[in-house]
Order: sequence, then C-alpha cells, then structure tokens
Amino acid sequence: GRLLALKCATEECFFFERLESNNYNTYRSRKYSDWYVALKRTGQYKPGPKTGPGQKAILFLPMSAKS
Repeated sequence: GRLLALKCATEECFFFERLESNNYNTYRSRKYSDWYVALKRTGQYKPGPKTGPGQKAILFLPMSAKS
C-alpha cells in the first residue's frame, strides 16, 4: 500500500487514469482495483487500502506539460 519508485516496471506499477465529472483526475491501481493514488494535506501519501471513491485525497488537478 505504499508509493515508491522502482527501476523495473511490475504489474503494481500500472494505473487507470480517469477524468472525473468535476475535472479532476484519479489514478486507480490496475492490480488492486479498489486502491487509489492519494496524498494527504501534509503531502504524505495515503496507504492504498485506506483510499476510496469520494475522498478528496485521490483528486488531482490535470496540468498541461509545457515544452
């Protein structure tokens, strides 16, 4: 349930990206379908098993990449 960086991609490294109706993005784990990427107000990650739909911690504002 922790977020970390790996050199080699595993099945736990893939997420479904969804644009919600409120124009925020959510990222749901492909392997653990009820886990989301989430950040607390403090900037720390929230463990996957403690996340779920409807939580503010799973909402991310999309930004365009400038070149």
